[in-house]
Amino acid sequence: MLENKKGLSPVIATVLLIMLAIILAVIIIIWASNFIGEQITKNLGAGEEEISTFCNGEDLKFVIDFVYEPGKISLTAQNNGNVPIYGFEVRQKKSFSIKRIADISFGSEGLLSGETKDAEANDVDLNTGDEVIVTPVLVGQSDNGKRYYTCDDKYGQVVTV
Repeated sequence: MLENKKGLSPVIATVLLIMLAIILAVIIIIWASNFIGEQITKNLGAGEEEISTFCNGEDLKFVIDFVYEPGKISLTAQNNGNVPIYGFEVRQKKSFSIKRIADISFGSEGLLSGETKDAEANDVDLNTGDEVIVTPVLVGQSDNGKRYYTCDDKYGQVVTV
């Protein structure tokens, strides 16, 4: 028989396998947490709801007057819905992509229901014929306090410069 057997003891092998399983589990949890966004909610009197539900339907209705002068966007917005709008994100539509070019803010109070306000953004480079999407920005609450939420492009208004 062989007297000089070499190998890992079963205890050490078990500890190594458990450590490997724990490390893999932590890596998977960290990776998956990047796909799960922080939940942002809003309360308009009917209880807490996910903020994305306010982007469609009767809650969010607005009319904008969009004017582009070289280097500057001027915007007049009227809120006809029942959710305050805190600003707009302006995105330029290109052939294969959409690029954010400006953020327009109405300040800490936002654009309340029934109000009309003017705002502008500088240092904007557009050409005649370019299409932009003007998308509303809402404010809700998360575990970490007040958070801004930009609605999806399909809830914005497309404007041709």
